[in-house]
Amino acid sequence: MSSRKTYSRKLRNRRNELNMSTEFVAEKLNCSTAAILAYERGDRAPRLERMKAIAELYGMSIDELFFCKED
Repeated sequence: MSSRKTYSRKLRNRRNELNMSTEFVAEKLNCSTAAILAYERGDRAPRLERMKAIAELYGMSIDELFFCKED
């Protein structure tokens, strides 16, 4: 599986674990809901600054969220 599909699944799963809506995440990250959905589908990758913000919001490191393979 591609790394983009792996992290996109992690993004969606972690958001759901935290009971956050896409609208809430988009508001916190100052971006559109469409951008959050695109990251979660693997249609596009967030830039480094956005990766940092997502990881912080989700209480994970960038490595855990974007670069470590799923078990």
